Amino acid sequence: MDRVPHLMTAEQVDSLQILARRIVHELELRQTREAQSPRQRLHLAHSRQPSATILLVEDNDNLRNLLQRTLEGVGFSVFAAADGAEALRWCQQRDGTADLVVSDIVMPQLNGLELSERIHAVRPETKFLFITGFGHEFPELREPIKYGANILEKPFLPSELLRKVEDILNQGKAVTGTEG
Repeated sequence: MDRVPHLMTAEQVDSLQILARRIVHELELRQTREAQSPRQRLHLAHSRQPSATILLVEDNDNLRNLLQRTLEGVGFSVFAAADGAEALRWCQQRDGTADLVVSDIVMPQLNGLELSERIHAVRPETKFLFITGFGHEFPELREPIKYGANILEKPFLPSELLRKVEDILNQGKAVTGTEG
C-alpha cells in the first residue's frame, strides 16, 4: 500500500486473477462440503483407487516432486516425466499402461496437448488430466473442454488434485457399474 497510486503490470494483474479464481473456488468447495452429510464425507474419504498407475508429466522439478509424493502418498503407482517427449518414450516402452496421464500443458519439446494427441492415436482409451495456470490462453483447449476434457487450474491444493484424479478414474466404473 502506498499514498501514491501505481499502475499494475500485466503479471500482477494475471496473479490477482489467478488468486481471485482460487478464492472463489475455495468458497465453492467450502459451501459444497458444508452441504454434505458426515456420511457422504466419510464415503468420499474412502473412495480412492490406489491400484491405478499414473504418468505425471511436469517440467517444473519442485512441482513434479510434490505432485508425485501426493499421489504416491495415497497409494497410486506414479511414473514421472520432465516433458512430453520423455513421457511419450515411457508410454512406448511400457505399451501405454498408464490408467491416467496428468500433464502440464506448457512444456518444452512436446506440450501436453500434442502428447495427448500422440498417445490417443495409439491408445484412445487413455484418460488425461491437464494442469495449467494459463488454460484461458489456449484457444485449442476450447474444443476439448466442450467435450469434457479434464482440466485443473493452477494453483490448486493437493486435495483438489486427488479429488479430480479419483473422479476421472471412477468415470468408467460409473458407466459399467463396476467398483475397485
